[in-house]
Amino acid sequence: MSLKLRRGTDAQRLVITPVEGELIYATDTKQIYVGDGTTLGGNAINNPLGLTPDLEGLTFTPAGHLTIKNQTANSDFNINVKPQGVDTNIISIDGTTGAVSVKRSLNVSRGITGDLTGSLFADDSTKIIDGVNSRGYFSSVNATAGITGDLNGSVFSNSSSLIIDGDNSNGYFNTVYISDANITRLDVTSELYSDTLGTFNTAHNTAAIRGFSFLRYRGTMSNPQIVQNGDHVFKLNGVARASTGDKTGLSLWGFVDGIPTSTVIPMSWRFYTTGIGRPISPTLEIRGNGDVAMDSLTTLLGASIAIKSPVSITGQVSVSHGITGDLTGSLFADDSTKIIDGVNSRGYFSSVETSSYVKFGSYTTTQRDALTATNGMVIYNSSDNRFQGRQNGAWINLDDGSAA
Repeated sequence: MSLKLRRGTDAQRLVITPVEGELIYATDTKQIYVGDGTTLGGNAINNPLGLTPDLEGLTFTPAGHLTIKNQTANSDFNINVKPQGVDTNIISIDGTTGAVSVKRSLNVSRGITGDLTGSLFADDSTKIIDGVNSRGYFSSVNATAGITGDLNGSVFSNSSSLIIDGDNSNGYFNTVYISDANITRLDVTSELYSDTLGTFNTAHNTAAIRGFSFLRYRGTMSNPQIVQNGDHVFKLNGVARASTGDKTGLSLWGFVDGIPTSTVIPMSWRFYTTGIGRPISPTLEIRGNGDVAMDSLTTLLGASIAIKSPVSITGQVSVSHGITGDLTGSLFADDSTKIIDGVNSRGYFSSVETSSYVKFGSYTTTQRDALTATNGMVIYNSSDNRFQGRQNGAWINLDDGSAA
């Protein structure tokens, strides 16, 4: 024997007022309502949300929508929503913390106030925010008002090229613009390099421009200390690719060359070069006191210029302070006439002017006879204590012309 309730469509139910205790079954929404004698259509008793319909502030619609008004969150006010036929809650509200867990799609038309915990997915189920690993995946980000705070992770361009590598702390930029308004300090701990020709450009409205400063100090950046004699301040290397790897071919150093004072830090330049069969080594040094050393930095010895290797000079050389040391080689006049023959140890002068004296070579008779003598030679014979000269293939005494 079966018991049948009063039935009809939901539209038919809504136009009647069932008496108190009368049951009505809506054939199209599959819900049961009970009358109280006053409510039009009765009250639902099997809503799909599984909530008690007479809680204060709760309003249900025939489609199962829920509105909660004027509720005060406390430890006794927890809400879990689990539709019929579903094993887990799709919405959970913790009355103590106010945390909301949503496991289905959530449409928010008026924004969200407060914090969101968890992951966020797009309409196609693509993960946008990874709440577990604290990462965000966005096709584009428009930040018209700027971004405040720290950004962690990597940054990619529209073509998916890596711009900022958050894992290895590297940045890849085609162009970097640095100005007083943007970057006032650039700390480089590794390398600055370019795949193509790189330039540093500067524009300024005055004759003097702002250059690059290499600041060196001992200690740390947060606790800088004064430099000491011998400290390197600047180093610029010319490096090129060889078959065995990158090789340094030249280098320019700037270093402290003296004891620093409170107002002056003496510095010098040193140039290093390399060649075939010659490893990179110092070739030129310009010191803080104005001295210049070339090729061998140990041959300066207080001179203005010290040159170790043979030097060929085809132009004019002006020496205002004299030359100290030995000169090796030949010397020619302006008309290419040889004045000093460095190969045969001879000198050719049309006249000699001196305010001091001329000293001739001093030889014993035995030493004189061992010479490869030529006519015109003059010596002082220390055995005879006489000046002697070579004339017509023989030695003569210059004081009386007698044979020597």
